[in-house]
Amino acid sequence: MIKVVNPSVEVWKQDGYTLDAIFKHIARCARVCYQSTPKNNGETDYGFVVRTLLKGKDVINKPYNIEDIKSCHLSVFEHGIVHLKLPLTIAQGIMQSKRFTNNHYSRSKLYGDYCYVTTNMRVIIENAWVNALEFIDNNNGCPYYIPRVTFSFTTDIGASRELNRHRVNSVSEESTRYCVSGDTKLKFKNPHLHYTIKEFYDNFVNLQRSQLEYLNEYTGELLFGPANKVFYNGKKEVYNVVTKLGYSLKCTVDHKIYTPNGYVELKDLSVGDKVYVNGTETTVLYRDKSWLENQYITLGKTVKEIANEFGYSKYVIDKWLRRFQIARPDSDNTELYKDKDWLYEQNITLNKTFVQISKETGYNVSTLKKWAKVHGLPQKGTGYFNVGHKPWNKGLSEKDDERVKRQGDALRNFHYDKSKKGISILKEDTTNYQKHNTNVCEICGSTDDVEVHHIDKNHNNNNPENLISLCSSCHTRIHNQSLLIIYADEIVSITRIGIEDVYDIEMPNYHNYVANGIVVHNCAYDKSKFGNGIAVAKLPWIKTIDTNDEFNVTTYNNGFYSDEEIYDKSANLIEPKNTDDWTAVDWFFYGLQICDLVYRKTRELGWTAQQAREILPLNTKTQVVHTAFVDDWEHFINLRSNGVSGVPHPMAKELADKVKNLINYKTCG
Repeated sequence: MIKVVNPSVEVWKQDGYTLDAIFKHIARCARVCYQSTPKNNGETDYGFVVRTLLKGKDVINKPYNIEDIKSCHLSVFEHGIVHLKLPLTIAQGIMQSKRFTNNHYSRSKLYGDYCYVTTNMRVIIENAWVNALEFIDNNNGCPYYIPRVTFSFTTDIGASRELNRHRVNSVSEESTRYCVSGDTKLKFKNPHLHYTIKEFYDNFVNLQRSQLEYLNEYTGELLFGPANKVFYNGKKEVYNVVTKLGYSLKCTVDHKIYTPNGYVELKDLSVGDKVYVNGTETTVLYRDKSWLENQYITLGKTVKEIANEFGYSKYVIDKWLRRFQIARPDSDNTELYKDKDWLYEQNITLNKTFVQISKETGYNVSTLKKWAKVHGLPQKGTGYFNVGHKPWNKGLSEKDDERVKRQGDALRNFHYDKSKKGISILKEDTTNYQKHNTNVCEICGSTDDVEVHHIDKNHNNNNPENLISLCSSCHTRIHNQSLLIIYADEIVSITRIGIEDVYDIEMPNYHNYVANGIVVHNCAYDKSKFGNGIAVAKLPWIKTIDTNDEFNVTTYNNGFYSDEEIYDKSANLIEPKNTDDWTAVDWFFYGLQICDLVYRKTRELGWTAQQAREILPLNTKTQVVHTAFVDDWEHFINLRSNGVSGVPHPMAKELADKVKNLINYKTCG
């Protein structure tokens, strides 16, 4: 199916010159270029721009330097038209006006005591001239500003290349980029396989039956299955996404990541947003009492067998059996802490702490303390040492033993202020460490054996932002990046890395996979760019097509072949006896049909949209936005409409004629 659309030109008038109006206009242009939409949470246009183009940097309200914005997408900001009324009676006004005198994207006019500057928001941000915005002027009818106008063109790729040759214009056009970097680690069902996506690509012939981890988005199950294809997509600009728990992924800005709001492209994510790590939003099996009871009682499996079969730790299965009070009729009493003699032996005779007993048995520390009190066990004083054990360092000085010296150095460096001899100063960040232990695991909600995890793995960094409370099970798995449950992890940074080789995978059925522990979309499956067929622009020299309806080429002329006929004839696509009466238009649309068929077939066989689009003709529809000063548009009209330098491209002339009719200083300026 080929859809034919009419080429068109629209004036996109900026609705005023306040900051809100400027960023509303920038956001409109950005949505064309990046195919993005604001979040459905009341997000402002400026918030959308900060999130998608400035990577979370609030350049208007917070100080920044040039280095801060090198990774940002500033070209779209050229569409934001700024009017500045700079007073020449004060030194500051004179200084501000000089900034814009030799700037190609700025024009100025002196009148009375003021300099009237027309510029764009990229000039302001890129040069860190935000202080000039205090002179912003929202007088829509002021005649002293040089008009700057935005046009949106719906055309084809061939004509857009003609338009984009006008380099003085600010240009934004539809784009497609997607994939992950070559060093992205994949998760395989076979625990002995450890490959990056590049290594998987290089060895795909031998590894194509290997099963990769992916998410069943409907049931929430974490499954394994073979990949259909793995692709090398060339060199692209990539960004590194880092989460609070230390997961990281390098990918292009258009790669989709699984979030609580569904799949979201990286360019639509910012610091503070949540992404899912390690796969699936499902109830962990061992937390289902009936399931655990069936495995342990009905099926008669041992704790070890359950743990090995489902990939859990033996400790976790033990803990949840006790929590649900699941015990076989012939088994020993699982609530050993109710036995006074047993608890006395563990706590008093063997001198184990309740924490030690808890880690060995899985019982809750508070439960053990409660029953020690019920049994009337003798209480130990604080700071006691194991009975019968002599401290290894007793009577030793730093001169006697190197270990004592290291211990002393550590205490002095961490606990004491060297400038105030003898003054103990337990560091503030250590206090933060103690305060952060909330006794509740922030991942699974467990209250058992809660520990404090250092996100950056630096145990000396006890800043609150670097700490998270985790149960011992989740803590271990975080370090191994092998969480068994889905977790909406928070993005802490998005950093531009540069140009790298990028790859992508196509998975069957559920088009996602786990990359570096983060669930990402299988972008090779994304057919939304052109749908199941291509859209083309109606050419000026073809007058007979009704563009109000989708139109199948096979119905345009009885001489056209169907898809099946083209496919079956293979190399012999055309029989002369069927084409004797064909016109140039017939041949043209026949060629479009072949392109459409090849595009769809290559997509079905695993090519990415970016790979398959190489067959698409220059007639393929696109959208491009241009912003320029009126005199630049006059130059455009002279070249493309009036043909002062020669006969213009027919499609470009049609568009330029529309621009000429729309140019009006009062309505566009």
